[in-house]
Amino acid sequence: MPESSSQSNRTANTVLAAAILATAFLRILSFFLYPLPDKSEALYAEVAREMFASGNWITPQLGLSPFWAKPPLSTWLTALSFKLFGLSELAARIPSFLIIVLIAACIFAWGRRQRDATYGLAAAMVFSTCLLSFISAGAVMTDAALALGTFMAMVGFWLCMDPGSRYARFWGYILFAGLGLGLLAKGPVALVVSGLPVAAWLTVRGKWREALTRLPIVGGLLLTAAVALPWYLAAEARTPGFLRYFFIGENFERFLVPGWKGDLYGSAHRQPYGYIWVLGLLATLPWSAVLVTWGAARLARWRRFHLRAFDGWTSYLALWALMPMLFFSFARNLLWTYPLPALPAFAFLLAGVFYPEAKEGEAGPMRRWPGVVSLAPSLILLVSLMFWNLGVLHVHMSQRSLVEAFEALNEGRGGKLVYYRTRPWSAEFYSGGTVRQVDRPADMEPFFENSAQDYFAVETYLVHRIPEDERNRMEAMGEYDDYLLFRERGGEKRVVQAEAGGAAPLAASPPKAVPVPPSREVASSMAAKGG
Repeated sequence: MPESSSQSNRTANTVLAAAILATAFLRILSFFLYPLPDKSEALYAEVAREMFASGNWITPQLGLSPFWAKPPLSTWLTALSFKLFGLSELAARIPSFLIIVLIAACIFAWGRRQRDATYGLAAAMVFSTCLLSFISAGAVMTDAALALGTFMAMVGFWLCMDPGSRYARFWGYILFAGLGLGLLAKGPVALVVSGLPVAAWLTVRGKWREALTRLPIVGGLLLTAAVALPWYLAAEARTPGFLRYFFIGENFERFLVPGWKGDLYGSAHRQPYGYIWVLGLLATLPWSAVLVTWGAARLARWRRFHLRAFDGWTSYLALWALMPMLFFSFARNLLWTYPLPALPAFAFLLAGVFYPEAKEGEAGPMRRWPGVVSLAPSLILLVSLMFWNLGVLHVHMSQRSLVEAFEALNEGRGGKLVYYRTRPWSAEFYSGGTVRQVDRPADMEPFFENSAQDYFAVETYLVHRIPEDERNRMEAMGEYDDYLLFRERGGEKRVVQAEAGGAAPLAASPPKAVPVPPSREVASSMAAKGG
């Protein structure tokens, strides 16, 4: 290789590595900028907190009831992080961050093996700076664990089928181990997002017979069963009915029944058919525009297009990126994280656009759009700030500030924080599971009558539904976005009297009425009138 080409390679590698490290630094920095938001992140963090607190590593729980929505791999990792690092937001986010870092490192290693270090670094940089990867590296959800399982399966299959692989049988077992982890991460969907592209590639390349001879099918299936089956059987034994709800409800009715009513832990996400492509374009920002532009220009020069026109590697990546998207095109209950397992393939495809394989006599890396690479840290910072400003990870989506205010006011005096009608999961997490909930004003009476001075959190639009007598027994202590924090009146006197062994006296002066915010309907009418 000419000296100028070698120097160009080193420069490109330095820029790419710096972009990856800068992205990781920005993501770690972001951990300290916002709390765990409702609904999903706080929910999964609370499930892990309850597992850590209870010591029950078989049945994930939510509100002390079995949590059947997802298998436990990500919950295990988060609960283990709590055990190692203590109960905190940072500990909750560490597992998903490490998983995304591990996938990026493996993308680099695989790309280097497939071509060279520059290609591997380019792919790792694209993957790390995709919007969905950036957010998932720290999001307390199940999708990072699923992406790891499916990535292992896709790597294992390719290297098992590679004639030049020295340990083909070993990589075949990696494929089946990845399927087992995927089943523990999110269930049968792991088989779909891994199996569809593999089956399509074997069909397009005509390699079914070769696959049957090279893959350790019997031993591999036994390995998959050994990884995943024990937990499924134990979970059903502990909480009968789990298998029916999870396999039929969460994995069939969720995707096939629009507005599915059987969801025990949330609400169905009804979207139009094909909406997954919109999510895919958003997930791969800022790089999706580059690949779409390049692909459109390339296809415009072809009268006929078929995957066999690609080499085996490129067709494998294309099918890996496209087949899960095609599958989810027929689903209407979608989440924004669904494209994540396809992102490694997208990263390799775009790395090939940045750094096309050199033909004989050519030299020098990054012959296309070299300047884009150096902009990666700035781009990801800009995109992440836009994301926060849109409110997707905004601090207002969490109860942390309200719980902290209650703890400062209560100062260990034994008062309870009681939510009226709605109790967000972030309140459960930040209070360590000590918050209470009442559904009717009459249910507040025991808290008014006990010896402690209790606090009540009420959504602003619900305050007017509490009768005036109950409202007059509380004083407003502050407003926290959509919630008002109230303190029970006269609580200090009752505490003193209780400690003296006497009856609690009445308040010396009549309490002032608590201001009642307008209901949502009234507020909307006022806003429409400019009030």
